[in-house]
Amino acid sequence: MIKVSFKTTLFKYFLLAFVFDITLYTTECYLEKIMESSVLTLRLNTETKDKLDKLASATQRSKSFLAAEAINRYLEIEAWQISEIEKALKEADAGDFATNDDLALLATKYAG
Repeated sequence: MIKVSFKTTLFKYFLLAFVFDITLYTTECYLEKIMESSVLTLRLNTETKDKLDKLASATQRSKSFLAAEAINRYLEIEAWQISEIEKALKEADAGDFATNDDLALLATKYAG
């Protein structure tokens, strides 16, 4: 007969309740995202589709989830880049350029 202490059993129940609570929260958040989502159909080349299939299998995520995550990351990077370009154009329009001395210091610092 295996003896299990009350503390061990209680800990297991608390751990199970904690994991269950996190799972419910995650599922609720995921369902909220689904409810807010729209359908997009796109074509992928076979190689990309195969990579997506393998990643979905390895991570146990849906292909839709992974594709949406990839698109979101791409859009964030592109938005950041456009924002930085717009800031640089405003600086250029205002005549805010590096001086010849600034460039010479950079050349000395990095070129030796």
